[in-house]
Amino acid sequence: MTIHGPTPLELLRQVPQILHSPVKYLDYATRTYGDMVYFRAGKVNAFLLNHPEAALRVLRDHHSQYNKDTMQYNALARITGRGLLTNSGEHWLQQRRLIQPAFARQKLEAIEPFAVAAANRTIQRWHRQAQTAVEPIIDMEHEMMLLSLDVLGNALFGSDLSEQLTPLVEATLTALKHIMAGAKNPLQAPVWLPTAANRRFERSLHTLDMAVAAMLAERLRKGLGEDLLSVLIRAQQERGKEDLPDRQVRDEIVTLLIAGHETVATALTWSWYLLDANSEKRNILNEEVDSVLGKGIGFELSHVQLEALPYTLQVFQEALRLYPPAWLITRKALQADEVRGLAIPEKSLVIISPYTMHRHPAFWPDAERFEPQRFDPERTREQHKFAYIPFGVGPALCIGKNFALIEAQIILAMLSRHFSFERVYAASPVEMDALVTLRPRDGMPMRLVARS
Repeated sequence: MTIHGPTPLELLRQVPQILHSPVKYLDYATRTYGDMVYFRAGKVNAFLLNHPEAALRVLRDHHSQYNKDTMQYNALARITGRGLLTNSGEHWLQQRRLIQPAFARQKLEAIEPFAVAAANRTIQRWHRQAQTAVEPIIDMEHEMMLLSLDVLGNALFGSDLSEQLTPLVEATLTALKHIMAGAKNPLQAPVWLPTAANRRFERSLHTLDMAVAAMLAERLRKGLGEDLLSVLIRAQQERGKEDLPDRQVRDEIVTLLIAGHETVATALTWSWYLLDANSEKRNILNEEVDSVLGKGIGFELSHVQLEALPYTLQVFQEALRLYPPAWLITRKALQADEVRGLAIPEKSLVIISPYTMHRHPAFWPDAERFEPQRFDPERTREQHKFAYIPFGVGPALCIGKNFALIEAQIILAMLSRHFSFERVYAASPVEMDALVTLRPRDGMPMRLVARS
């Protein structure tokens, strides 16, 4: 099979573009060179695969022939350790089996009261702000991180993190920015050098570690339940610390603490951005929410009402298509493979980008357009099942997928019932910041507009 890609000299010239916006560069590469793109960087063979069948081959059918020993996951492991997100192989399988019961389908309804309560707290705080501020403006990205972390702490860990929300969000962002700065700058100071950046990074890790220690201590003091902390503590008590050391318990909690709130918050932020930019879609959402929840001042949302809000869920699914938080998936080939007729040598780097896959014109007509009704059940039957991979695919499919969808649907419905949001700098384009997740550069300042 003939494969195209930039020559080494062309790639060198494209480095500034890659560093400025790697996600836009991947989009450029697929539009320029096709679905299978080859890069040669030094001794590394790298392949960008932008076809659903290629993703399926690597991530599902031949997943055991690839691992996560890549720059992406090794950098992230500086924060999370070798938790579920960064591990692979037999150890990953043991971790998945250990944690999976906390995300069992029958437990998902238990998320709802926690998400409703957290949304209520945000709504009440925003109403106070709208009544007292001359021009109530919020950073939507920061607000969604606070809200999603509030939900996560109570629903998954059984822990009230209300007094730690801001420090934990700041620690998460500081740590993630630090590792991405290192990925973009090979001349970054070594970790042992006490630079200001390294000290900030160490403080952020300390904040995360102290939060984990406090949650575990509280759970032991109050007694074990059915939450994830209890699952991990019981497993350690049964298997012993040699088999499940304290560090591994910490890594699993930090992994889910970060991945579980930052990804949902980012996707919700993009949802509000898209609704503001597409008023007709926002009106459809508001009409659905009003018809199901009514226009009173109550703050309730039942499971039956949630099922009657399909468009609300479709808004979030479409935001995940256009701006998938997990915009990059990488794997290292453990042995030679063949993907859609293309030879993949051993030790090659394989790159799959949900961002580019979700904008592939062969699978998504008018791909740049925000159209939530793409995810109407009748229309999804006509789509390629694996052209949409915001949660990955195969055995490593995101363990929190259903948790995230329920949480986001509740938050979108409840907040839309009370407010509309307008970008403060609507005339300026929003730049994407392709860090560990795909975030809006410089946040998302928005104006609170209370709905009558």
